[in-house]
Amino acid sequence: RAAAKVQITITPSEKVSFTEELMALSGGYMVRNMPVRTTLTAEGGYPLNDAGTNPYWKSSTISQSPYFEMIPIEDSEGNIVNYSVKLTLYCYSHTWRKDEAFERGTSVVVMLPMIYDGETYINNYYQISFSKREGTGDDSYHLIKRNTYYDLRINLNAPGAEDFTTPETIEDIHYFTAPW
Repeated sequence: RAAAKVQITITPSEKVSFTEELMALSGGYMVRNMPVRTTLTAEGGYPLNDAGTNPYWKSSTISQSPYFEMIPIEDSEGNIVNYSVKLTLYCYSHTWRKDEAFERGTSVVVMLPMIYDGETYINNYYQISFSKREGTGDDSYHLIKRNTYYDLRINLNAPGAEDFTTPETIEDIHYFTAPW
């Protein structure tokens, strides 16, 4: 198997509420620059396709799929008091050197309508990087390894950006990895 599995769990803070009704209106995700093919190329270059774009990375449109789940959070009596969001994705391995990850690195943009501190926010876009920066200085890199499970956990505590082209980047991510 040449793929990696990425699971992202987003848990709301005390001031944030997710509801099924709001998520049905506009919740979803889109993947940016996901490695969809694996290949060997000479000199480390990536060939372009007939349209002049790179065929090895794809970006999607915003969607909800079976991989985008709302998980009930219950109180001690079994009543649903909120929801967390779980997103599961699969992609091929890749390494990005230095700041290249910010131009072409794989990330997911999630749209999470919410109630924050009593006020409803419909358009909330957040960008989540699949991998954390490894190394320092010129030797730094981001990578997605094959046969690796990535578990990203996020505690969401504020509304995001209103436009998906400039999503709020989530920096406080707890990364866990394991062989898969």
